[in-house]
Amino acid sequence: MDFGIASGVAGFVSLLIQIASGINKLRDILKNAEQAPAELKQLLKELEFLQRLMDSAKGLSRDPSFEHCEATCGLLVQGLEKLYQKLLMDSEKVKGPKMVKTLLAFRHWKKDVDDLLRNIQAAKINLILLTSHRTSQCLSEMMLVNQLHGTSAQLSVSATETDLPVSPTPLDASSRQPLGSFAPMTNSRGMITPRPKARGNCLSWSCSCSCHRTEKTSRRFWALEYTHPAVFQRTCDSSSCNTAKYGGMFRIALSQIGVRWAAAIQFYILAESGKFSMRPCFEMERIVPYTSPGFELIWKCENGLIRFEEAQKGLVELRRMDPTFPTHVNPDGKSYIEELLRRPWISKEQFQLLELFMQEFKMSKGTERPGFLSLCAKWIGEGPHIDLLETLLALGFDATVVDTQNWPEVSSPNWLSESMTPDPFFVEYISTLCQDNQGFAGLAPLHEAIVFGSPDSIREFAPRFDVNGRNFLGQTPLHFAVSNTLHLKVLLEFNPELDVPDKYGNTPLMYAAAENQEESVMMLLDAGADAYARESRYNRTFIAYGALRDHWKLVLNCLSRIESLEGKKVAEKWAEDATLLFHVKYSNRRGKRDATFHQFLAKCGDVNFLYDNLNTGNLKNTLLHNASSVSDLDALLDNGFKLINHSNSAGRHPLIEAAGRDIPSLVEGLLNAGADIELRDHWHRTALHHALARLGTGATNAAYEAMDTIRIFVAHGADLLSRDNCRCPCSPEGCLPGVELMHSLDQKWGVAHFPAWAIEWVCLVYESKGTDGAKIAIRSLLRRTKHEEMGMTHVCCRRPPRFPWHPSPFSGSPSYIPDDDIDDILEEESEFIEILEKEMAQSTDQEYELLFDEWIRHIKSSLAVLCKEAAEYDQKVKNDKNDKESGLQIDHKNDCFVSLQSFNFLEGRDPAGDVKTSLAYYVLCLGIQYQRLQASGNDSSLASWYLIRMRGLHRVLDIMEFSASQIAHEMKSARNLSRIYPRSVFEVERWIQHFLSSILEREE
Repeated sequence: MDFGIASGVAGFVSLLIQIASGINKLRDILKNAEQAPAELKQLLKELEFLQRLMDSAKGLSRDPSFEHCEATCGLLVQGLEKLYQKLLMDSEKVKGPKMVKTLLAFRHWKKDVDDLLRNIQAAKINLILLTSHRTSQCLSEMMLVNQLHGTSAQLSVSATETDLPVSPTPLDASSRQPLGSFAPMTNSRGMITPRPKARGNCLSWSCSCSCHRTEKTSRRFWALEYTHPAVFQRTCDSSSCNTAKYGGMFRIALSQIGVRWAAAIQFYILAESGKFSMRPCFEMERIVPYTSPGFELIWKCENGLIRFEEAQKGLVELRRMDPTFPTHVNPDGKSYIEELLRRPWISKEQFQLLELFMQEFKMSKGTERPGFLSLCAKWIGEGPHIDLLETLLALGFDATVVDTQNWPEVSSPNWLSESMTPDPFFVEYISTLCQDNQGFAGLAPLHEAIVFGSPDSIREFAPRFDVNGRNFLGQTPLHFAVSNTLHLKVLLEFNPELDVPDKYGNTPLMYAAAENQEESVMMLLDAGADAYARESRYNRTFIAYGALRDHWKLVLNCLSRIESLEGKKVAEKWAEDATLLFHVKYSNRRGKRDATFHQFLAKCGDVNFLYDNLNTGNLKNTLLHNASSVSDLDALLDNGFKLINHSNSAGRHPLIEAAGRDIPSLVEGLLNAGADIELRDHWHRTALHHALARLGTGATNAAYEAMDTIRIFVAHGADLLSRDNCRCPCSPEGCLPGVELMHSLDQKWGVAHFPAWAIEWVCLVYESKGTDGAKIAIRSLLRRTKHEEMGMTHVCCRRPPRFPWHPSPFSGSPSYIPDDDIDDILEEESEFIEILEKEMAQSTDQEYELLFDEWIRHIKSSLAVLCKEAAEYDQKVKNDKNDKESGLQIDHKNDCFVSLQSFNFLEGRDPAGDVKTSLAYYVLCLGIQYQRLQASGNDSSLASWYLIRMRGLHRVLDIMEFSASQIAHEMKSARNLSRIYPRSVFEVERWIQHFLSSILEREE
């Protein structure tokens, strides 16, 4: 194998040939290798780029600068020869197919690759500067010839010398008045506006057709934009385009080598009918670091480290000390204004700084770039994009050009709140822009007549212009007309295409539904608009857009109109889809609705239909599966619902869903309506299993509702000792309903929870099953505790949850372990299983109280281990930190802003304190229940209920060596009852005293 590289160099072309040969050989090695270091792949990319630079420079005349570049490339060839020799030696050690594995010995020749990469960087910079210098000289000579001969040269040297303007480069010389700059005119708003501009070629109004689209790639210190080769192989997709633009731009900041300048090389060919123009351009621009004082003040203000007043003071001082301050750009070419508006903040300081820059400092740097308006438009869905635009216009911004290629998409679920974002289709945004900018981004006169004109002006323009003409977003005049029913009525007289989609597949009917223009929706439907049309991204219909934006009255009225147009059967199918949107997909928005569930059900032919919930993965659900109140249940029953006990694909019936959502009133309503309390899901769990699992979520409102739900189940005869179909050694006969409550003793995000609700389950069993039943429950908990202490594998629902923030796989579905894998695990741990069986056999004849005490002692031992681990971990973290600072910092060495903040949930743990807090919340919950039972007037039942729980708590405190006063202290710290039971009226101090006196009586 030979790279074809000679140690001596015979000329620049010879070097180019040798490097090309070396690239081919290196590419073959990487292609045949099973695995190769990333550095080698990077080397290949750098060599390919260098080859293109050398190819463009090979025709230049020889001079000392050229010879210097040639010498640099010669050193590179020698380095490539050296690397190849090492590869050759390695390949001789391993023959055949195994040779590719020698690439893994990268450490032997890593230094050679690093040296090569450095040489390549030096060669690239030399070649770029050489080419740029020669291009600049050539342009100067051509300009001189043009002046001498007084002729009109076909070669356009400057964008200002032709009627074909080109988009400004990323580097704008201060001596040039850029496109989109400020002009001394004011409009009715009192803001500065541009002089009227005549419509020229398509470049002057930012044509968005395919032949103007470019590809972009960039890093922190360089950027490349170029016309993709595919553009040359297809025809333009816009009939209004009259000028094609091909070429590219490369920009590099030299600050990495200590030079505070950036160089930009641009070359474009503009082609129009019968004419070609070349646009070469080379610019050098002074830059400041990313972390320069001006950008630092913006960053600090954004992150709340300083207030606006402090930032203003610093910026004013910088402006006074440095006259060039307004023209500063960072190595990425971004100005202060661009960096300020990169993303919306949550504070008013952002707009205050914007006014400071544009009003007081008269800064416009960055606003003239085509991409600036797209940057501002990207605020949509994340911040006040319309307010930003109005502020910019009031400050004198002139949106003459726009980078339509990078314009954000319309109405997107990726926004923070798609349902609440104003102007989701940019109709108002674009209308505001074209007030002072005729023909903005492809808007035709008919568009403008729709937005600003009268019915008479629409009648005047409609015959003269294409009624289906599109702007850069593919919006036709009809898309704009839906906001004004009078204009829509006039436009419909000229027979526009009703279902023409915009760039994203949205029809005018969808625009009208999303904007709550009910009259426009009805006019379009009556005119024959396609109600079944779906947009191309998320498959939405116009009904889906109305639902998304919470226009439920509009949706209901549309169902009535569809019925009148297409008949009842068709309308009933539409009603089913609309009901699912109302009841399932957007069910969490019930506080602001102008329609009811009952009204939608009345539109359906049969409410007993099934649907698939793609969010949960459960198929064949009924509407009752998603009921969240008794009123939902009543509405369904009133409309003939029959599938009370229907199970979905997960085996979950509506009663299980209600139990898992902590809705006791709905649970009772379902039981009264005939729901079967003994029905089980695919894991053989009853609704009681799911209700008990909700207690493990902690002392929140969920626990309060879960206690009520469990009480209802017990009153209706639910079996508290019903087992599921788990076959884990921790519960060989199946897990009992209280199994999930034990899971809370584990470490979850650095918090240890005492299984207090497991005690509540045992008390419930004791009340309904007596001592024998309570022994079964305690032995089950004890067996699980021993199982964990022995480090055995769980093959049941006790497996770790799939998501750390979702501590209960019970409320979803634990992932299955295949039966074959379970058999293998049980076989591998057979000795541990045998030991566990022997230990549990010894407890068979023990009394209930002794079993309870043994279980608590095991918990105490586990807590001691957790406390020890927490102390060791904290010490380790403390040692690792040393003198490292945390928080937001400025790294001047690497020229970047960094965040060293970390949220370590395991640091600073206090397992013992966590356990006390868990017990405190449990006691508070008992207080609420005690108050409710007391209000019922059943004193005998209350005394028994209270005695059982206080007896268990006393044993826990005694064995854990906690005092009642410690628990009372935690109760006082957690007295914010809105976190527990928002609707309750509860005297915390009175309950604490009652609890303390009860414990004291037990001790005496």
